[in-house]
Amino acid sequence: VLHHHIHPHNSAPQHKALHHHHSSATGCVGESNTDTSLSSSSSSAAATAAAATSGCGSSDERSLRSALATLHRARTLAKVVLGPAFDAHLATVCLHMALIHGVLGEPERAVPLLEQALALRLRLSGPRHISVAQVQVELAAVLGQCHRVREAQQLLQ
Repeated sequence: VLHHHIHPHNSAPQHKALHHHHSSATGCVGESNTDTSLSSSSSSAAATAAAATSGCGSSDERSLRSALATLHRARTLAKVVLGPAFDAHLATVCLHMALIHGVLGEPERAVPLLEQALALRLRLSGPRHISVAQVQVELAAVLGQCHRVREAQQLLQ
């Protein structure tokens, strides 16, 4: 899970920690080509996102935009083709896309992605799960960047 926080003296995001955990079905018996494609596409895009948000590796705009395009394809595939069975994966894809938008200075584009990730994780895990809290923190940080402080405060209560 990627953590992204706002520095109190600067509206730019400060990346304090990066913990990337990816679980995929790669190598499982009975795995379809669609599953493999989704896992490998989103894994490589997530690796680009992880490198960019951690300050390691190249974070040029072109590679970030490429990662976004790959994640967008993975998101569409997960929603349309794979359905609810992959909602946990879809939530992670949305989170990675949101973080890339944050790095690119586009917090307003991150908000709906984080809202979708939050809704999915709430439905899958319930309101007291750590994965829900992590997305709530990310969403609150982005809402703060968008000058939506009251919404951010309400989210964290």
